[in-house]
Amino acid sequence: MMEYDPELFLLGALILISLFALISIYNSQGPGVNLTSSYLYGKGITNSQFSTGSFIVTNGTIYTGSIFIETFREPLSGFILGTIAILIPNPYYALLLYMIILYFAFVAALYNLSKNLNVNKFIVYAMFLNPYVIYFMFVFGGSEILSAIFLMLSISYIMKGSAKSGLLMGLANLSNYATFVFLPLLIFVENKKKVLLSFVFWSIPTLLWMLFNYIFFGSPFFGYYRALINIAFTLGKNPLYLNSLASILIYPIVYGVLFALLYFTSKAHGFYGRVMKRPGITSIQLPEKVRGVAYASVILAIIGWIIVEPGFSSLNQAIIGFPVTIALITMLVILIGDTVNKLGNRLSYPVPAATLIISIIVMLGFVYYYYTGLTYAQAAYNIENINSVYANSISELKALNLSNCRIVSNAWIYMRYLNVRAYSYLYPNSSTFRYPIVDFSSDALKQIPYYYVENETNVRYSNLNYSIFVPKNYTCYSS
Repeated sequence: MMEYDPELFLLGALILISLFALISIYNSQGPGVNLTSSYLYGKGITNSQFSTGSFIVTNGTIYTGSIFIETFREPLSGFILGTIAILIPNPYYALLLYMIILYFAFVAALYNLSKNLNVNKFIVYAMFLNPYVIYFMFVFGGSEILSAIFLMLSISYIMKGSAKSGLLMGLANLSNYATFVFLPLLIFVENKKKVLLSFVFWSIPTLLWMLFNYIFFGSPFFGYYRALINIAFTLGKNPLYLNSLASILIYPIVYGVLFALLYFTSKAHGFYGRVMKRPGITSIQLPEKVRGVAYASVILAIIGWIIVEPGFSSLNQAIIGFPVTIALITMLVILIGDTVNKLGNRLSYPVPAATLIISIIVMLGFVYYYYTGLTYAQAAYNIENINSVYANSISELKALNLSNCRIVSNAWIYMRYLNVRAYSYLYPNSSTFRYPIVDFSSDALKQIPYYYVENETNVRYSNLNYSIFVPKNYTCYSS
């Protein structure tokens, strides 16, 4: 008869509950703006009109026909979503399948990390399957969780001394450009020959992406250039939001407190520095290289965050900070795993106790996120909800005989998802003043600057959630 293993049961329960939380949050609040944009990007690059080169790039965005592509976005998640969209035309189910596939890929990456770091897998899963990862990197992100999967695999192979880490780092970079800050970690690969080989592997996906840019946009650096322009445009536009900072750091802080408690417990019992011998749990022999990679990851992530973070909206600041969260948790996984193993030499409870504490904290977080949501993620703003404010605004456009017109909106991505020919309010002014304008009041959306509508438009409809403005001399462009 198979012996009951409470730790294995807890691990399985955590994986299933986290998956249930992911699906529940997605179902109740819908896809986030970055995930939606990645989906539209994918549909755009798999469109025959794009493949024939019949499109126009305006301020780094393609609006031609039904194609909508923000060229500053990273390509890999778009390519995957575009392929899924061909197989599953319904966007809700296409995005759900994408997230479920990435969820199990993330679970596999965590197993690989625990194995290569020689860290107890229960602790690894309990620390990484938290609400921040599920909420901001899966549902609200798009490229973030894909990038994290490749990044964690790359880091684990760097610590293992494998040149394969270069290929994985390249894939992480093409999933999310924010991970370029981790490129210097490749110097930690075993020796000069492997370091050089890792950079050769890194160049393979990078050169393929540059070739794609050259063929379709005329410059191998076009995508990178547009990403830099997007960052430069946002710099200084917004302050650093404390709620975004709290979202990024809350779980690393909690885990840091837990590490401190475990560390001082081990010191108090005189166990610190000893190696555990309990059967079934491997001891951790932490080489300096492992610590060095972990500490360097945190430093590089913070540097990248300081450079890029200021200027974005509150929601985007929380999402863009994911490299800091991943790097800090990876470092704390190593430190907590090492300490728990050393405590386990004399005490029988450290591993299950630490796992249980982390799991309880994580579950409470899921309950909070699911039942309260955030101001920019309430059911009323779920684009899949037939009674959402976006659906209501489309009904109002129909009532005003504007439903077939091009519009300008601060929710142009969501409106595009709902098959409305929407344009960013950053679209050229000559067009902006001729298109009807739909301005949403959600905290997640930057309101359209007042000078876009001042003295140039008549208010046709307004409520607490959105307003519809129509330029005095507007033209209804239906194509």
